[in-house]
Amino acid sequence: MVWGEVVLGVAVLAVVPFLAGSARTEAGSAKAVSSGSVLAAGAALVLALAVSLYATAKASEALSRRPAAAPPAAPAPAASV
Repeated sequence: MVWGEVVLGVAVLAVVPFLAGSARTEAGSAKAVSSGSVLAAGAALVLALAVSLYATAKASEALSRRPAAAPPAAPAPAASV
């Protein structure tokens, strides 16, 4: 499941830069110029996503290995007087 989330997140980040061209063309603006800062920001987002998903998976794994809580004790029978 985690790898599915990783693939989906990376796919979204890979597609987003291609969505910026259409509105610029229709408005008659100059073509967008790619720069190193845009690539670095994208790489930072991919890295942050990967770290977050990895940490979530490790936390989930650690929680699943903890012993289950003991069921509540049955109430003691009432003393007859």
